[in-house]
Amino acid sequence: MLQDLRFAVRQLLRSPGFTAVTVLTLALGLSVNAMLFNIANDLFFRPLPAQAPDRLVVVAQKAPAIDFQIPISYPDYEDLNRLVETGASDLARVYTGLMAYKETPVHLSRTGVVTERTWIHAVSSNYFTVLGVQPQLGRFFLPGEGLAPGADPIVILSDASWRNHFNADPTIVGQTIKINGLPITVVGVAPVGVFGASWGTALSGFVPITMLPRLSPGGEKYVLNRGNTAVFLMGRLGPEVTLAQAQAATSVAFAQIVRDNPDNFLPGSRAIVMRESNSRPSPYVAHYTPKILAALSAMALLVLVVAIANVTNLLYARAAARERELAIRSAIGAGRWRLIRSLLTESAVLAVVAGVLGAFASLWLTPLLISLAPVSASSAPAAAVATDWRPLLATVVAALGVGLVAGLLPALKASGFAPLPFLKEAAPSTTGTRHRLRSLLVIGQVAVSCVVLVVAALALRSLVLLSHLDLGYQADHVVMGSFDLGLQNYTPEQGRQFHAQLLEKLRALPDVQSASLGTNTPLDTRINQLGGISAPGAPEAQDPKAPPVACIQVDHNYLATLGLRVEAGRHFTGHDDANAPRVAIINHALAQRLWPKQNPVGRRISIQSREAEVVGLIGQPRFYSLRNDAQPLLVTPLAQNYRGSATLVIRTSGPTAPLLSALSKVVRELDPDLPLADIHTLQEQIAESPSGLMPYRFGALLVGAQGAIALLLAGAGLFGLIAFAVTRRTREIGIRMALGASRTEIVRSVTRESLVLTLVGLALGAALSLVLARGLSSLLYGAGQGDFAILAGVALIIGFAAAAACWIPVRRAMRINPVEALRAD
Repeated sequence: MLQDLRFAVRQLLRSPGFTAVTVLTLALGLSVNAMLFNIANDLFFRPLPAQAPDRLVVVAQKAPAIDFQIPISYPDYEDLNRLVETGASDLARVYTGLMAYKETPVHLSRTGVVTERTWIHAVSSNYFTVLGVQPQLGRFFLPGEGLAPGADPIVILSDASWRNHFNADPTIVGQTIKINGLPITVVGVAPVGVFGASWGTALSGFVPITMLPRLSPGGEKYVLNRGNTAVFLMGRLGPEVTLAQAQAATSVAFAQIVRDNPDNFLPGSRAIVMRESNSRPSPYVAHYTPKILAALSAMALLVLVVAIANVTNLLYARAAARERELAIRSAIGAGRWRLIRSLLTESAVLAVVAGVLGAFASLWLTPLLISLAPVSASSAPAAAVATDWRPLLATVVAALGVGLVAGLLPALKASGFAPLPFLKEAAPSTTGTRHRLRSLLVIGQVAVSCVVLVVAALALRSLVLLSHLDLGYQADHVVMGSFDLGLQNYTPEQGRQFHAQLLEKLRALPDVQSASLGTNTPLDTRINQLGGISAPGAPEAQDPKAPPVACIQVDHNYLATLGLRVEAGRHFTGHDDANAPRVAIINHALAQRLWPKQNPVGRRISIQSREAEVVGLIGQPRFYSLRNDAQPLLVTPLAQNYRGSATLVIRTSGPTAPLLSALSKVVRELDPDLPLADIHTLQEQIAESPSGLMPYRFGALLVGAQGAIALLLAGAGLFGLIAFAVTRRTREIGIRMALGASRTEIVRSVTRESLVLTLVGLALGAALSLVLARGLSSLLYGAGQGDFAILAGVALIIGFAAAAACWIPVRRAMRINPVEALRAD
């Protein structure tokens, strides 16, 4: 074997052009797959830094009216945990521990240090016990802590926060820091690499969830209100307990809680138990992640198939060019197995080198791909994780398998011949025999390239269509920035005064046309969803399974600042304050749900048992989702529904850059300790929001790159086939030209085969593309619009690529000198 390896390396070094083309072809196909495998590894296979992470599960709830998993209230957790601890139900036999956690933003500070907005987990006292980890410094929560609301002002810092915010101070335990202005005692530091129950989130610390009432105004609702879904649960399964058993026991216990408290749950609410590794990147959307990753992986595998077919063709051509060498080796005693082993060793060496290149290329491509994902102000940023060498090793092993697959058929073909005819010939055979398998491989390459290009075009069309939608508001020249007065313990009266002063200062800035405040902005992932929206006196218009309504609170200038027109009724005014009758503005979708085909202005609407008058009707702005404009939207005055967390929305007549830099300065003038977060333009938010263009930009870029690689590989395959055919038919072409064949006839003869193969591949690819387009319709916007035009465009692109691939071999055939061709033998 070592001798075969040395011989293979020498042979490949003698053909640097062939070696380079083959290695790069495989590396291109492998790097795309390695990149996706890196992402899949992080999302599904990299274990959570905890004891026996495979025994951890996440518990959430689901209702038919909503399309994602949602948290559970803390009182519901207490009921379930009581069953676990007391052994009063099957839960005690399923879980050895059940804990709760809530991701929440805070303002973190220390004497002499600027306040920073960061994220922590508010947790039950058994949080670290369920995770099964030990502190790096100090201690974790004690069993009696975190039970009484507000009784335990303590915090455990993450290792990253301890190092970055507090310079890895070894005496930090016992010191007092401030969270939202409240003095908190540090009792411990989590170990290196432990970022809690949420995979890959850059958390700064962990506090008892019962401290939320003291950390922010209204925080008691997260601890005391059974109707406030605030926490996800994580449980540790007992020995030999299966996921199905955990799901069954949890469902029974949760169903009893729903029966006991029917007013606090949506109809059909049920418990969902999932493996921790299957709850990533967030339990909210965990059911979507495998579908998206599977679609991208399928495209990547198609690119790899094209690469394999291309390499197989290259190996066929190389084996054909070495027929005489192989015949001599066979004549002097080399058996067929020895020849096959020698050829497979060459392909394995090529594949391993390509695998190494592809693996290291993925190390650069994966962070680049992840960097395209937006950092949302509504969730903790991603934590940096160390390089995992398992995907690199898996890529190299997969490359070895790919090399053997690509080289097997050429090796079998090249070794299965009688050596005597080749020993009698002074040159390779000059017959024009067609290689059916090579032709089939080229057809497959063209078909797969067609499929990948069509999917890329569909993704690009979705992006273009969404980019030119009528949003219902004007997104240009709008700047935004978020802050949270609640985290600074402002009272509602102090908060209203701060709002007025801030808006007055902002409106005095140059080029500012309008400045306003709202709890949310278009395509903001933090938009609150409310149930219990009804029309008093019109019960026939109510659907008990109706989905929640997106609800925002805004000041009286907000809609005008966005350029959002009121179609009927009026805007809010400065008189719609806390002392005035409650009012609301709704969109067409909510109006049609409550009062079909009627004017809603002047009617009464019940908002969770509190009535308000509908004073305005807006159209159908794409506020909640860029793709779906049918989402009901309820707008209420911020003055009547005060919120400490708010977003500035400012329209300028000039460039946005000066205003972006001025915002923080204006806020610091009013409160030096108040951080202003997530400063950006509305156009940037539309481009970066998960409910906006981001998924389509991301998909179009990734699938477009895959399509370009597939097209390049298919063109290379056609080039290799025609070039090989010209080389093999040199003597035949010379004879035909000597007998009077024109150059046009020669060109037609050489290109006929590539044309036929391209057309067959296109026909097959078009059929597969139409089927695949239907399957991807749920992920694409504008599915079915102009699919045939896209097919025609892709066919033209592949046709031009095929023509370009044939150009060099055709020119070579036209320049063949008949005399030299006849002397070649």
